[in-house]
Amino acid sequence: MGGKYQRLASEAGSKTFKTGLFSYLFFTWLNGLLRLGYQRPLAHDDLLELSDENKAQDLVAKLHVLWMEEINSAKKRGRKPRLWKAMFKLFLRDVILFTALKLMDEAMGITLVVSVWFYLKLLEEGSHMDQTYAVGIVASIGIPSLIKVFFYHHSDYLAVLMGVRLKSAVIGLIHKKVR
Repeated sequence: MGGKYQRLASEAGSKTFKTGLFSYLFFTWLNGLLRLGYQRPLAHDDLLELSDENKAQDLVAKLHVLWMEEINSAKKRGRKPRLWKAMFKLFLRDVILFTALKLMDEAMGITLVVSVWFYLKLLEEGSHMDQTYAVGIVASIGIPSLIKVFFYHHSDYLAVLMGVRLKSAVIGLIHKKVR
């Protein structure tokens, strides 16, 4: 073969991002790309096209507008402009979603701790459990665990995505100012 790779047919190379609710919720839209990456090194053509909200040009333009608004607002009020306010306005929807995901993650963590405590208390008392009660205890431990993992992964994904978006927007804004 001489070090060359043969191009494999791939659904990921179609440059479209059509995903259903199940695919979005459980990250199955990545399976084709991960399988292809396991078979051979990925090329740029294999990756999905960026959505408009992830393109650096759009992020820089939005942040620039918000930054100019912050500068004008600061001049009117006689204070220094604060970049963090413009960044917060840019990512307000994502921050709210991230906060909601983290709150659900923590709520499931508390539910899990209470369920395990309740189970251990019953074991300590030595009372006999019937099968229905045992299934309820297992469900009260298992279901919050699964829900917690789900919210944890989505909040982690959103945090990484916000970090990449923020980095590209701020770097673009700095380059725009330097020019």
